[in-house]
Amino acid sequence: MYSLDPEASLLNPRGKVLEHGVSPRFFRRLAEGVFDIEDLKFRTNELADFVERASTVYGFYAKKVMAIGYSNGANIAASILLLRPHVYPVEYCFALWSQLYQKHCQIRPGSIFSCFLEYMTQ
Repeated sequence: MYSLDPEASLLNPRGKVLEHGVSPRFFRRLAEGVFDIEDLKFRTNELADFVERASTVYGFYAKKVMAIGYSNGANIAASILLLRPHVYPVEYCFALWSQLYQKHCQIRPGSIFSCFLEYMTQ
């Protein structure tokens, strides 16, 4: 993060869901590559609410928050982009499981996210 912007502050939430009692994740999955969609929706709103509250508590401008996520973090960030787009205006998602969003979310054709998904799945 600091190599992207040395002046940036860092808010680093951790997932609340433990997989096999060890690995913290942002949302539950039923099996490898099989997401619990209802838990994903719940955790998406929970994390978005946290970021909005944190902006008040820590005094940062919420509209300037940049989400950076890898794998599970990328998927929850993308879910926030789709369900609560006002929370993160900019996202960098690495190792995103894009089929989830094509199958379960309505994405406006021609949107930046739509173009990103088309590129990533080719």
